[in-house]
Amino acid sequence: SYVVQLDIGAVEPMYTPDQVASQHLTEGEVMLRGQMAGMGGGPMPGMAGMPGMGAATSESARHLEAHICSKATGAPVQDATPGITLVNDAVKNVSDDVPIAVMQGIDAGASDYHYGNIVVMAPGASYTVLVSLNGQRATLHVRMPPASTSTSGGASTTMP
Repeated sequence: SYVVQLDIGAVEPMYTPDQVASQHLTEGEVMLRGQMAGMGGGPMPGMAGMPGMGAATSESARHLEAHICSKATGAPVQDATPGITLVNDAVKNVSDDVPIAVMQGIDAGASDYHYGNIVVMAPGASYTVLVSLNGQRATLHVRMPPASTSTSGGASTTMP
């Protein structure tokens, strides 16, 4: 019923709708609901079971966003409550549920409506990201680039 696109990139500046309006901002992300992990929203997912990852670095802290669209219309699914689970493939028995924040790019508007948060994803590591909604689940596999190259990635899939 859904098409899921996963985007992983650098941590972006986050703003409230009031900040966007009052400061006339044109770049960054507007937070529509929820809190960002590590910024008053609790620990960053991806830390569990990762020896030596006591503190996130600019190379390991990532902005993970799941764009969920209707397979029938292509429109972004809004006001949903999806689940996102991050599994480091090296330690499969350890996973983190990603706290859901709802946001969109300030310059893109509603067409960029997505769910996600800040997570820790080590350079060069492989991950499985599970996105679930209304009893359906998408499984996406991501390998992060090594630290010496670009640190963004993405994947997409269709839920039945």
